Amino acid sequence: MCRQSATVCLVKSPSLAGCSGLSLAERLVRLPDPRHRRGVRHPFVAVLLIAASAVAAGARSYTAIGQWARSAPQQTLARLGARLVASLNVRIAPSMSTIRRIVSAVCPGGLADLTGEAPVGAESVAVDGKSARGSRTDTAPAAHLLSAVTAAGRIVSQLRVPDKTNEISAFTALLAPFDLTGTVVTADALHTQREHAKWLVEVKKAHYLLVVKGKQPNLHAALKALPWKEVTARRYDRERGHGRRETRSARTLTVTDLDLDFPHVVQAAKILRHRTDLKTGRVTRQTVYAITDMTAHEASPQAIGRLTRSQWGIEAVHHVRDTTFAEDASRIRAGHGPENMATLRNLAINKLREHGPPTLPLASARCPTSPSRAPSTSSASPRDQQLHEPQRTLEQPWLDVLHRDRLALRIHDGAFSSMDLTARHPRTGELLSTVKFMVQTLAAAGELQRDLQRELTYDGLRAAEAKGNEGGRRPAVPADKTDAVRTAYLEGLSIAALARDHGVSRGAIRTAVADLLPEHTAADPDAPARSCRSPSTYRARSRNSSAPPSWRPPSGPRSTRA
Repeated sequence: MCRQSATVCLVKSPSLAGCSGLSLAERLVRLPDPRHRRGVRHPFVAVLLIAASAVAAGARSYTAIGQWARSAPQQTLARLGARLVASLNVRIAPSMSTIRRIVSAVCPGGLADLTGEAPVGAESVAVDGKSARGSRTDTAPAAHLLSAVTAAGRIVSQLRVPDKTNEISAFTALLAPFDLTGTVVTADALHTQREHAKWLVEVKKAHYLLVVKGKQPNLHAALKALPWKEVTARRYDRERGHGRRETRSARTLTVTDLDLDFPHVVQAAKILRHRTDLKTGRVTRQTVYAITDMTAHEASPQAIGRLTRSQWGIEAVHHVRDTTFAEDASRIRAGHGPENMATLRNLAINKLREHGPPTLPLASARCPTSPSRAPSTSSASPRDQQLHEPQRTLEQPWLDVLHRDRLALRIHDGAFSSMDLTARHPRTGELLSTVKFMVQTLAAAGELQRDLQRELTYDGLRAAEAKGNEGGRRPAVPADKTDAVRTAYLEGLSIAALARDHGVSRGAIRTAVADLLPEHTAADPDAPARSCRSPSTYRARSRNSSAPPSWRPPSGPRSTRA
């Protein structure tokens, strides 16, 4: 069962063993496809890659992802592994409905683990939660997502917190799949739990740095009563920015002999922050206490201050998801959509920070919403203009093949039979507007016919299933009624009447009486040739008669197979 415990997901989360060094597409292959095998047209991994690329380009909804996919050039779809029509050598992008169904149904725990950054070698991992406010409904609260982020700002994974609980219940499930040996796990005061500390040190072989606040009065009072004024080793950090000037000081004390009633605690830390608003001159002061299992040799006051500051890195990731990707404004709320869309945003943040400009808003601006059109700015540098210059791609590659071979594509007959569907403007080389209109009209008519046929097929299957007929076909004749059917047929009852009486198809009746049918009778080599007229006598009604026509069986007995 999926470790995603917030909503029903019976898919087993894929193992992360052997994923190091694999590309994103190779890792996504391990995810199970939530679709039924019948009717699958688009590759599962290709749909996820297209959705991830659209989100990285700034798409904030399923509609925007579908528009991005529809306007993607052929070379982009080919790199993403989109569906290929071999006869025309054309890549077909999935529709918005297909993308929505897959994103809302794919295993959320496996998708978050496979697209995240492995914490191996990271100095610290910060854990904190965030609510996707737009996913709130009338009957369910907003989806609350617990995330883990490295000190470099890379998202490791995330997990949706079950409703009517808090982040404490999802802490171990979030970090369980990863190797945290030697990594420092930082968290706010909510996760300062004895069970979490034991699990991190004894099971995961990791270290912890947890904040202690007044909600744990005994532990907080014991830390506050320590002789902090006698500590001479301090670390000062000063920063200026965002309209304020901040000074932070960190002090540490070894508390192994104080019996603080907290597992594996070795050091206590006191962080004092002074903030001065440069505009108003207002000064604020904040004191924070923390505990860790690291010794003074492993974590100096300078390291403690740096690790405490790294906890704010996850808040910066949440800020980017709210401002750059407008997560709180997203109204996606069906199925696993909220957490999977948040996972795609996390993937975009990781990739943009790895390969893009130093700031994410600039990186997002360099990714055009429509892949076939790049943004044009008068103040862009020559390098940016070269990156934004759209490459020459054809809307339909098979048109070039037709032009090269001097062939014309025409409608077989009708009012538009004289129109060349590959005609281009002699000067610009673009498709004529009339041709575009005709191609779009024909494509729309084909899609309409396909949708109508699919709707009729689905409606027929549902109606057959409502009648108890599996697969749209009526069942065969039961074994205990076969003799009665054969007797009734010999007595002259028609196949259609027998099918109605027994609730089966006429084919089932024919199967039951196959050896009694005239075409299955044994032929006598000495018998004369059969007459073309059937032995049956059909009495047609006259024009003036209102009685229906009647059928009279032959007077002689039916022959049976020898």
